[in-house]
Amino acid sequence: MRNGFLKSIAALLASAGLALAKPPGPIVQISFEDADQAAIPSGAVISKGAPLPSDIKHVDMAPQVMGPGCGADAVCGPPGNSWISAEYLMWWIRDSHLPPLVTSGPNGGVLGQPGTTVLLGGELDHEMFSGARIGGGMWLNDCHTIGIEHSFFFLGDRSVHFGVGSDGSANSVLLARPFFNTTTGQMDSDVTALAGEASGRIDVRQSTRLHGSELNGIYNLCCDCRTRVDLLGGFRWLNLHEDLGIHEHTRIICVCVDDPFPAQPGNTIDVFDAFNTRNNFYGGQVGARAEIRRGCLYLDVVGKVALGDTHQVAVVDGSMVVTTATGAQTVRPGGLLALNTNMGRFTHDAFSVVPEVGINLGCQVTDHLRAFVGYSFLYWSDVVRPGNQVNLAVNALRIPTNVNYDPNGGPNRPGFTLHDSNFWAQGINFGVEFRY
Repeated sequence: MRNGFLKSIAALLASAGLALAKPPGPIVQISFEDADQAAIPSGAVISKGAPLPSDIKHVDMAPQVMGPGCGADAVCGPPGNSWISAEYLMWWIRDSHLPPLVTSGPNGGVLGQPGTTVLLGGELDHEMFSGARIGGGMWLNDCHTIGIEHSFFFLGDRSVHFGVGSDGSANSVLLARPFFNTTTGQMDSDVTALAGEASGRIDVRQSTRLHGSELNGIYNLCCDCRTRVDLLGGFRWLNLHEDLGIHEHTRIICVCVDDPFPAQPGNTIDVFDAFNTRNNFYGGQVGARAEIRRGCLYLDVVGKVALGDTHQVAVVDGSMVVTTATGAQTVRPGGLLALNTNMGRFTHDAFSVVPEVGINLGCQVTDHLRAFVGYSFLYWSDVVRPGNQVNLAVNALRIPTNVNYDPNGGPNRPGFTLHDSNFWAQGINFGVEFRY
């Protein structure tokens, strides 16, 4: 019996020796909430909360949003491999400049004469535009450091209208369109409405449309758990389309039997001038975007600059229609400021710079949904706008309503030269972004 007891003790000691000879298993501290989900290595010793030695690191089982600054090959930034966004834009653009187009006064509305008042000229306020911007993108690798994105924006078509009329009664105001008469070398005017002689109306309308698109590659420059900075590079396109139309309508009411064409009683005279411009920008773009996150809030700042070509187009057209009391019509090419000397289609290519800055303040509403509000400023150098193409220096012999009308007489005035200027658009945006 004593020999059996000694053999049992020897077997136990041998087993203990073999166990002590094996390397100890890893010590892992986990919470009981995650214990059934944790991948526990074989032979690990589970601690329920006892203090761990200083050289043993705590294992946090909660998912982390990490990046190159937080751990190699880890995901950086908000969750989701792809995203789409939609924004409402409340923007303003740079005012257009117009030369003096409509005047009134006791001396025929001639500029520089006593009492002449400019009714339309100078800066034309376009007020607020409504529009939208739609974007989307995707990451091309698992750690979210290389991606692509695309966006398109537009401002809704908006027109600014100025109209003024006079009934030609004894106490009515004079309406006129001023110009510089190159034949006489003096300021002159085309009278639209005059008390006791003619009633008339002048309508001026300018419409504006702006839209554009861009495609960028994304490369993560640096990232940590709360911030990331991305480099952007790609292609940008912009289009600015503006139309300026001037319509002058006159009805002869006096008994002027000695007056030549077209000032005969009952005649109506319609004069049309149109100055339309198009700008298309095509260029390469570089930029950077930084995002700072604190809890569910984030701040996004972006700066970009595009360099390229702006293809400028200006179209000038004019016509005159005289309608007699019996309905007979006479049509002649040319209006007042658009004559056969400057009518046509003109193009030019100019090197342009297009920088843009934007800032958004947003909230991570859910894991997949963001909402934000922000501000954007877009600048565009070297664009043509219709008001800058109007030339007030006119050879009166070529005006179709002139009694001495001669389409080939005198100097070729007004001439035409493309004049460009700088343009900007800015405003507030409200948007949402969905990531999946």
